[in-house]
Amino acid sequence: SEHDVQATVDNIKAGPRVIRFGLTPGWMRRLKDRRNQQDTDNNTTTEMNRVKVQSILAREKDLALALKTPQLRLEAAVPGESVVGIEVPNPFPSTVFLRTVENGPDYQHIISNGGMPVALGCNTSGNPIAVDLQDMPHLLIAGATGSGKSVCINSILASLILSCGPDKLRFLLVDPKRVELTPFNALPHLLTPVIVETDRVLKTLQGVIG
Repeated sequence: SEHDVQATVDNIKAGPRVIRFGLTPGWMRRLKDRRNQQDTDNNTTTEMNRVKVQSILAREKDLALALKTPQLRLEAAVPGESVVGIEVPNPFPSTVFLRTVENGPDYQHIISNGGMPVALGCNTSGNPIAVDLQDMPHLLIAGATGSGKSVCINSILASLILSCGPDKLRFLLVDPKRVELTPFNALPHLLTPVIVETDRVLKTLQGVIG
């Protein structure tokens, strides 16, 4: 209202780390000149126009200030919904356990179809999310320090280990830093112990290709 942008909060979804507010753009009255039309005596009339999504996106900094949060994410529009999403950190975050995702319907459905399930976590609604690794022929995990890359890698490995035995799945792990993957050295799924020498990497990869 302070910025003369009409909108209503139609749904609120609280996830384990993020709360999403669903904003529906409102309607604005606009005067329209009708002097060129001969079927009316009035010179002007009003028509209703929906508020532009850009009007909401342009207030990102003001919304962050009003919500007292340094981190704000706007999603326009939310897939499958006719709302603009405003995501803010949950002030009372909860831990997402790997077992919770594995017991979810997505993970179990992938197993029943013979896939390779990967537990990703929970969405903004708190529902468990899992994907099939076979549907991702190329996978890149990137992010800033402390954003959760190592947690993601460990979750992927743990998900595959719990769903596939060593008779169906084999690993080749490379860890020159000697900190991320060396704890997996005891796995029966490994083709060879975790490779930590950089001069062995190329030869080993060529052997896999062969």
